[in-house]
Formats: sequence, C-alpha cells, structure tokens
Amino acid sequence: RATLRGQLEAAAPASTTPEPSEPCDGADALAARVRKEGRVSRVVAAPPRPATAKDASEAQSRRDVERDRLVLDGGPALEGGRVGYDRIVEALAAAQRRLVARADAHEWRTVGPAEYAAFAKAALLAVNRTESGGAGLQAVIDAVAGAGGEKLLVPVPDSKRAEPLRVALDLGPAKVGGAWRWGVRAAVRGATFYRLYAPDDFDEEVLRARALYANLLLLPLDGLGDAAVRCDRGDATVCVDLEPP
Repeated sequence: RATLRGQLEAAAPASTTPEPSEPCDGADALAARVRKEGRVSRVVAAPPRPATAKDASEAQSRRDVERDRLVLDGGPALEGGRVGYDRIVEALAAAQRRLVARADAHEWRTVGPAEYAAFAKAALLAVNRTESGGAGLQAVIDAVAGAGGEKLLVPVPDSKRAEPLRVALDLGPAKVGGAWRWGVRAAVRGATFYRLYAPDDFDEEVLRARALYANLLLLPLDGLGDAAVRCDRGDATVCVDLEPP
C-alpha cells in the first residue's frame, strides 16, 4: 500500500487552474475583438449552481439521457431514445469490467456489478444536459457580462448544432475532491451552442458561443480509503469559445 501511495504521488500531473473571468468593456468592443481574432476562448471553473433534489435525481438523468446521444470511448453515438437509459448504463458498466479484466491487477479490491452500475449512473448524472448544459449556459452568460455584471448579450440555445455527450473511461490516478486516488476514471464532456443577441435586438446575431463542460469522476480501486464513487461538481470546468456568426 505504501508503494502504491508513492506511485500515486509520482504519477500526479501538474494541476491546471481555470483562468479568472474578465469583464467585457462593451458588446461592440467584444464583437470587434472576436472578429479580429477569429475566436476568443476562456476556460473557467464551472459556475456554482445549487443542485436541487430533482436535478440530482436518477429520474431527471434518465429523462435527459433518453432525449440525447452519447459517445462512449469514441465509439458510435448511442441514441438515448432508441437504446434507453438502462442499456446505456449497462454499456458503461461493461466497458469498466473490460478495463479491469485486462489490467488483471490482483492487488486491487474486488468490484461487484452494483458498483460498476452506480459509477455509470454517476457519470451520466455528471454529463447530462441539466448539469453540463446548465453550467455551460451560466458560463456563457458570465463570459459576455459587463464590468458591473450587466447582460451585454443574451444567449439563445442553438439546438441544431448540438453534439453528443461524451464519456471516456480508462484506468489511472485522479485528484477528485482534493485527494489523489487510483481506479477507473470517467472523463465526461458536454458541449452546448448558443447564438448571442443584443438585449434589445433579436433580429441580428452578434456572436456565437460554444460551451464545453468537462469533469472527471473516479471509482477507487486502490484500497487506500473510502471506496465510494468520487465526483466533485466543484472540479468541473467550462471552456467558452466565442466566434463570429
């Protein structure tokens, strides 16, 4: 165990800190900068939002997933409405089992089917549109706010450009909730798109925005402590890209 703990510390990559937000001088100045540079990007910590019991429920996650598409480990998109939530959970659980079986590490703790399923559901809850889309929208609002917090531009969802949700599984170290552990990692991504308009003119599109939400979850296998799924909403980031229309 001491050796494994040392390996975890040695394998820990350098941490990255989200960039501080910069208030805009004005909608015209922001639009001019975006037109000049072609794209303006900023990575920010996912804005803190209260998680209601409904938003954090499996029932809400099921509704979201069955209205969406999901790409697992770069494979073909799974249509939630056709495949169903339960089969997507099983696909995620099966992918975890294959990872652990290939690793064949006898020092790891034994994981049962219920834990794999719980981790799959946690990953879906972390990436569904209620979570990733809600954080993405707030990040876009913040990115185009004035110095006093006033709304310079109003985002309108652009569902035609929607991308599938993404979950990528692997094995390795992860710092979730402030502590480094080793196990099955789930990198979740959710991109949402917006058209940006002046508050008093919804006829002319000023800019476009893409908000990419990202977070990392861990199912610990190292036996070094609590074996519960580790997921911290406070670790999530959103990359906001502003582009000309």
